[in-house]
Amino acid sequence: MTDARITSQAISLTPLSPLHIGCGEDYEPTNYVIHQNVLYSFDPAVVPLDAALRKELLAAVRSGSIPSVVKFFQRNADTFRVFAENALPVCGQCVKTHRLMAEKGEGRNQNKIARTTYCATNEGNAYYLPGSALKGVIHTALLNRVNAGAPRDIKDDLDKKILGGTFSDSPMRFLKVADLLQTKPVPSRIVMARRCYKGDGQALDRQGGIPAPFEILERGAVRPFRGSLSLTPPNAEQRAAHVYGSAEEIFRDLNAYYAPILKKEIEKYARISEGRAWSNALSQLLQKLAEDIRHNRVAVIRIGKNVGAESIVLQGGIASIYKEKGKTSTKTEWRVMDGQETLPFGWCLLERSDDPVREAVKSFCARQPETPVIDLTNLFEERKARMEEARRKEAEEEIHRQEETKKRLLAEEAARADDVRRSQLSLEQLHLEDLVKKLKAVSGDVKPGSEPYNEVWSFLQTALSWSADLQIEVARELGPVAKAKNMYQGKKAKELKAIFRTLRQEN
Repeated sequence: MTDARITSQAISLTPLSPLHIGCGEDYEPTNYVIHQNVLYSFDPAVVPLDAALRKELLAAVRSGSIPSVVKFFQRNADTFRVFAENALPVCGQCVKTHRLMAEKGEGRNQNKIARTTYCATNEGNAYYLPGSALKGVIHTALLNRVNAGAPRDIKDDLDKKILGGTFSDSPMRFLKVADLLQTKPVPSRIVMARRCYKGDGQALDRQGGIPAPFEILERGAVRPFRGSLSLTPPNAEQRAAHVYGSAEEIFRDLNAYYAPILKKEIEKYARISEGRAWSNALSQLLQKLAEDIRHNRVAVIRIGKNVGAESIVLQGGIASIYKEKGKTSTKTEWRVMDGQETLPFGWCLLERSDDPVREAVKSFCARQPETPVIDLTNLFEERKARMEEARRKEAEEEIHRQEETKKRLLAEEAARADDVRRSQLSLEQLHLEDLVKKLKAVSGDVKPGSEPYNEVWSFLQTALSWSADLQIEVARELGPVAKAKNMYQGKKAKELKAIFRTLRQEN
């Protein structure tokens, strides 16, 4: 039964800068191919291969060389991309490093790409934002407000010291944040990120800093994610303080915490030529949303991975997560280095879903560079056709295997029966049977002087000393074969005929 005291508020989220929430998985180079600057990820186990491709793949795997396996997949990209679970554009630098492995066997670059959170569906992979990630952001903002800049020891349990309790006494226990699920196509890309100095925004020297590829959710889609907040008031027996009573209270804390961080971010990117366009666009958006922000109808937050240490530090330089030697600030941060742009990670707009879509948000998203969403519909149709063809061939092969098995079992049964039959024959009868079989196997005529002829002649001489019944059997079994092999020729023809008459007991 639903608790009548629970207040539920549907919420929507719009990315304002590249968004990445790590899921602990990578796009492995043996699980994707790149075709025309688009990455197609797939599960090799579900791709039906013919005998030739299976042999080729097995050889690549047995070589123990990852580049050899990557080369195999890339050579057969048209086969494997049909079975893509996800497809998204790839930046030029990532294409280049992958090509070094797939074409030249270069193994130094592992070509692993950090994935953002996703879930599998019947139509492929869909993105989502974990409710726990948003709840963590809210938790930090709540700590920041209640603490109000008070000094804290680095070893303090901040929930206990600031919020008055953990677990059952924590105010976060009374807030449930559902996962924000994808409600429309979300533009996504593979981009290269690099650690940059915060002060001047310049990238680290290419000989020092190592770039890293990430899957990002791009800005440009309006409210592509939707979830909900569920708020439950504590009862009289529960001691929790600072419990949220409305979405507006949550938005208030989020805005109070992130406003100074965002102000510095905008000023910093305004000093970077490659970041100035984004900085100006976001400044304009905030000006148009100023009234909504002031009344806590919306909140601008930073969420996900690589958002900078400041995003988890309370005002006053207090780390919200205890680390014995943790830092509350760093000299460098991750930034997306995308062509002519330098962008920060993780800025998003949080809104109530029942509010109308704001024109300022529509305008901001419309002005962002367009990132195509790869439509897999045609590939799904081709995949369906290939799977049906593979099932048809498998059914035919299974019928063939069953027929072959039936033939083998019948042959084995016949062989066993023949062994039983031959075990009941005398040595003379076995000799006769083997000779008849051998003579039938000779191609063409059996001429006098040949080895088969001499073997038959010798056998007949021996048979003349056998019993009358055996002699008749020899004549009956061997005579027609001798005639068929045209053995009645030459000087011994008359003598051979005479021997067969004797064996038939005609003399």
